[in-house]
Amino acid sequence: YVSTGPVVPLSNTFSVEAWINTTKTTEWTGIVTNYSTEYYNHFQMSLQGGVSCKLRIELVQSPTLFKIVDGTATVINDGNWHHVAFTYNGATDELNLYVDGDPEPTVAWWNYNVSGMALNKKIQLGTERGGGIAQYFDGKIDEVRVWNIARTHTEIMTDKYHSLCGTIPGLVINYPMDQGVANGANPLVTAADDITPNDYNGNLSGFALTGTSSNWVEGAPGIVALTAYTWYQDADGDGYGDPLATLLGDCVAPVGYVSDNSDCNDANAAIHPGATDVCNGMDDDCDGILDPTIVPVIVADGATDFCKGGSVNLSTLNGNGLQMDGVNDYGITAGDVA
Repeated sequence: YVSTGPVVPLSNTFSVEAWINTTKTTEWTGIVTNYSTEYYNHFQMSLQGGVSCKLRIELVQSPTLFKIVDGTATVINDGNWHHVAFTYNGATDELNLYVDGDPEPTVAWWNYNVSGMALNKKIQLGTERGGGIAQYFDGKIDEVRVWNIARTHTEIMTDKYHSLCGTIPGLVINYPMDQGVANGANPLVTAADDITPNDYNGNLSGFALTGTSSNWVEGAPGIVALTAYTWYQDADGDGYGDPLATLLGDCVAPVGYVSDNSDCNDANAAIHPGATDVCNGMDDDCDGILDPTIVPVIVADGATDFCKGGSVNLSTLNGNGLQMDGVNDYGITAGDVA
């Protein structure tokens, strides 16, 4: 089986998907799980068991709060490749199963609310219960992905034949399984590479690493690299791209391009989202407002500038005056007036 070295913290809203090929009929045969020796705070994707085996998902918050849900339509142990997936939304306690990209009809044997799960354990492939009282997977596994989001039906259907990059938002683990020499001698290839920045590489345990089984073999057919990633030109080098200057490419950003498309002035590196907006007649932070509302201090002598759209309050200054009664009041200067 395969197990991550460190624990993998997941939110209680998450998704798991993989390609599998098996003929095994044993109930609870593990595909992907974070099960350890404690029966709480774990998920498990496994085989339902039987000759016409369907997908089974188990979510456990505690020994008394858990879900066990079986698919009812699609046989997945017929010796063909199948894409299996499930999503769970902790905000709504909604669990969805998918087989070959399509929603799978289900029956729930137990269906308690498990939105309080704290998923902070190692991720394991090909086993149930972490190698303890285990039901080991007998077959092929490919393109395993774990997400910290509940993916949509459209996303699962669209990406099932895509080998994804590791930098997609929400992607926690991505095992493309594209290592070693298929059916060859691979004694040194002892880990499944996680290509996300998290580096949750999976350590191989019990593999012969030679021959046509217990080894790196040919994966699911029809998987292609997703080459239609959109990149945005970052002409000013501030890390934010021009939404109108695009380029299609693979997982690696072309030189001078980034994945962010929120720059409103790609000719000025000081202007980008998050920049400090100053009083200069420009939208420095790309929030759609030319300048902040700044109320300046008006001094007695000279003009002052203030931002367009801003405002100042002017008040009268009450000083003293001179009242004359029209009889014999007058004033005279201290000297001649030129």
